[in-house]
Amino acid sequence: MHKKTQTFIKELTGDDFMGECAFFSGEPRSASARSKNFTDVITLYKHDFIQTTDEFPKAFQTLLDIQNTIKTKRDFSKIGVKCYFCEKLGHISIDCPEFYTQ
Repeated sequence: MHKKTQTFIKELTGDDFMGECAFFSGEPRSASARSKNFTDVITLYKHDFIQTTDEFPKAFQTLLDIQNTIKTKRDFSKIGVKCYFCEKLGHISIDCPEFYTQ
């Protein structure tokens, strides 16, 4: 559900997740979720993740590379994000070129 417009975007199922764009880009989330039923939720806090990178410096470098790609190119393909509108890899719906041409 888009926060500002209250627009339904996508129904998540079993192994789906959300918040990855905000997690990797550092930007605020632009959508929220509501559960139709009881739901198990696992939360990964960024500060906890970064603490573990002390033991895995390559993971920290990968995080920095992903953040840089997202911030400089608006390219989300490294984290496997597909647009909810056109379903193409690499951009989010708010940046979808097909959305603005309709």
